[in-house]
Amino acid sequence: MYISKHIGPEYLTTAEKLKLQQAGIDIHTAYNVMNDPILQSFYFGLISDAIGEKEAEKVTFKELKESLQRGEYLPMSFKEKAAVQSVKKQFLGDLKANEGRIFNDVNNIISQKEKNNRLAYEEVIREEILHGVADKKSVAQIASELGHKTGDWSRNFGRIVEYVSHQAFDEGRAALIERKKGSDAKVYKNVYEGACKHCVSLYLTDGVGSRPKIFLLTDLKKNGNNIGRKANEFKVCIGPLHPFCRCTLHEYPEGYDWNPETGGFTSLKATYKPLDRPKVKVTFNGKAYNV
Repeated sequence: MYISKHIGPEYLTTAEKLKLQQAGIDIHTAYNVMNDPILQSFYFGLISDAIGEKEAEKVTFKELKESLQRGEYLPMSFKEKAAVQSVKKQFLGDLKANEGRIFNDVNNIISQKEKNNRLAYEEVIREEILHGVADKKSVAQIASELGHKTGDWSRNFGRIVEYVSHQAFDEGRAALIERKKGSDAKVYKNVYEGACKHCVSLYLTDGVGSRPKIFLLTDLKKNGNNIGRKANEFKVCIGPLHPFCRCTLHEYPEGYDWNPETGGFTSLKATYKPLDRPKVKVTFNGKAYNV
């Protein structure tokens, strides 16, 4: 049901569709773009690059959803649709894996409690007057352990949603950068205070607060993501370096120097001459941005 409402019915298997239909649920009306967290994050990535970081910080979730509903965003290209689909498929893989862990947890808890209560069952058989005591004890213990486990399942689900949402957000930023400058656009990652040693090492030139390393967008795309890689095998990528990474993709402003006092590329080189290129028009909240 979650996949049907928030990701899209096309991502359901035939068996899953049949199960929902048998329950009287119309899968074709369940999905709503307003409930799609991945599309919302991708769209916010698109417009955040267009309107600038300071303006993006002021955007409310209500404004974002209303703009998405009005269809103000750019019509998505084949590449951009493929990027969204890729993140959704990754999300589904993580959800399915989490579902498997939940079933294993439940089965392990039940089987372990049944095993632990075997002696109690034998005692009950010998003394019929106590019939049912062991069952009640077992059920209570199972309920208690499952209660503790739901916290783990909830945290795992939260981490999955946070990870794929940031992945979709940076994919959206990458999509607009590519529209403006092409796949060979130069980009960097804004590494926030408190970032881990892996992000600092891979994205900065000389430790915390130093000038970011500059990459070609196409190279980051080739590296995919770091799911399944060990920490010492991490590669720079468009999305999060690891599940808790919040480093954000930015376009490198060609011709600007790094200013360590402001922590950004702020001073334009006198010798730099910007190239003429067609502008990309983005509309958000009724305002047009030419970028």
